[in-house]
Amino acid sequence: MPKTAAGFEADFNSLKKDLPTFYSYVHNIPTETVSQLFKNQEISAELFAAILKAVNDHGLSEGEGIIHAGKLIAALGKCNNFDMTLMFMDSKEKKDLVNII
Repeated sequence: MPKTAAGFEADFNSLKKDLPTFYSYVHNIPTETVSQLFKNQEISAELFAAILKAVNDHGLSEGEGIIHAGKLIAALGKCNNFDMTLMFMDSKEKKDLVNII
């Protein structure tokens, strides 16, 4: 479990080529922890896009995953400068977000 936003990003960089494993990693982090990690630091557009893709591709097949997806998106919405992150989304990422919601 990451202790800082930088730790989360480092873990992402090592897992980003294995989306199912990255999804499992994200799924195992409590959503409250995600909110705290990015409370004072902006989430990068690349990381946010990867989270959206992982959740959209691997997290919407069972009830628990769907509930976690909603809580995760809500937690990410509390990130510092989240509105700025949303401005950098491309059309595919917007479709993933709409599908999750």
